[in-house]
Amino acid sequence: MTLITDIPCELIAAILRSLDDLRSLTPALLSCRHIYSSYKQSPNIAAAILRQKVTPALLPCAVAASEAYSLPRPRDGDTIQGLLDALYQEPLSLANRVTSLPMTTLMGMSRTHDMILALTTEFANDAWDRLRQADDSLPLTASLSTTEQFRFCRSFYRIEIFYGLFTGRSSNKNTIFEESVNSWFFSKHPLWENEQLGCIHDFLEARLAKASIDVLAHDVNFGEFSVDYLTGGEENIYRQMWLSKGIGFIHQLINEESYDGKRDMLTEHPNIGVANFPGALTNVLGAYQGANAFVGREEELLYENVSRVTAEDSDQGPFNSWNAAHEGAPLCAGLMLHEHELLRDCAYVLWDWDRVEKHHLLKAFENLSDARPSPDEKEYDEMNESFHERSQIWQKGGSGYWSKGDTSGISWSEKSTARQF
Repeated sequence: MTLITDIPCELIAAILRSLDDLRSLTPALLSCRHIYSSYKQSPNIAAAILRQKVTPALLPCAVAASEAYSLPRPRDGDTIQGLLDALYQEPLSLANRVTSLPMTTLMGMSRTHDMILALTTEFANDAWDRLRQADDSLPLTASLSTTEQFRFCRSFYRIEIFYGLFTGRSSNKNTIFEESVNSWFFSKHPLWENEQLGCIHDFLEARLAKASIDVLAHDVNFGEFSVDYLTGGEENIYRQMWLSKGIGFIHQLINEESYDGKRDMLTEHPNIGVANFPGALTNVLGAYQGANAFVGREEELLYENVSRVTAEDSDQGPFNSWNAAHEGAPLCAGLMLHEHELLRDCAYVLWDWDRVEKHHLLKAFENLSDARPSPDEKEYDEMNESFHERSQIWQKGGSGYWSKGDTSGISWSEKSTARQF
């Protein structure tokens, strides 16, 4: 009988490279000295496993997302520009950096990819369910094509890169610096690909809002500091702060089951600033103010890179869907429109043209071109009243779970120990 020690190191290395997840590698290495020795003779095995899992197409984004969080703080324009240039001008070279990364970094990248895959599935299923509410003749489920899977994942990675790069105090306090570096990022994409990021942002914000509302609406400390749990988008600075912590934080909060665990996550945060995604897009769109260019006009299609279909995603579905929704509008109204909120909830710029055409989704998009229902005046009055009541409790040294007319969940002390937000 052949012993494992008789198997050539090259064959064992090839077997290790075929593993589908880095989590399987450590148990294999610990099982036998010969396997570990074979691994040490082939130092790129871990990188090969990650490359296979993430796929070569997404690997540059995965490396950029990882490096974005490891750049020195405070951020400066040169380091940001350098990483963006590597991602968009030399993606293969950036992807090859994976071979020099330590195992801890590779494991972190693997976990991030798992979270992005899970969020992609959740968003795609949720978006399709919303489309079926508008047209019940659509199939019950929608399995993503390879290009759709890539498009969803790439958009999640780009959001992660944005938060990694721009959540932080810059070394230049001039706001012009902030606006210029934002434009470096967004100008790399045609408008509909930035609208894809808007879809991802809105999905993540909705999930964060749902996961946090119990704590924000009832915890005394959050009431004392009037943390708004109703307003969405750019104006809700607390929500934008939590989104700025990235996909890892958001995914953990969504999956945290306990009230105390969620409260602790929302309370603990480093003072590193806020990357306000909707606000950043507003700054970018300001560059189009006064431009004599409108969606649908022939000369507009030549304006900068608006009509560009990227080599890595040549499908016409995203552009056609974006173009139909914005036809006749000025370019400065080409992103994140209030009246397109329901469209973004349906991931309207993330589907392949084959699917859009087959299921007549452009017609469904017309019916869904509207804003989400907004909280009414009564809800805001109730929120502000809760702020007042919780503040009074806080001032008296109380903390804990508040409900209207019920203080049984309040703990009292001589001095409030509320954390400053």
